[in-house]
Amino acid sequence: MSGDIETSASATIDATPTANERSAEETMQRTLIKSVAVSVPIAIAFFIGLVALAVHNQDPHWNVWLSMGAGIGVIAGVFFGLLAGFMRTSHLFK
Repeated sequence: MSGDIETSASATIDATPTANERSAEETMQRTLIKSVAVSVPIAIAFFIGLVALAVHNQDPHWNVWLSMGAGIGVIAGVFFGLLAGFMRTSHLFK
């Protein structure tokens, strides 16, 4: 009995992903980037408008309030953009 392990030629392991898996991942990446790029400006405009509507009668310091609306808009836009992009492409994975 020998201590050498013999492998057959047909037992090679292919570590690279197949073309279908690669294209699904690339499609998801492109869709995520596009959906975030669309949703961030929309969310920023929405939250700035919402904050401006809420404090317009109070003679506020506009820089602070509009910056807060923009910051919340960025966070919400990234979240909802990623969510929308993932939901649009999740069917491509098996």
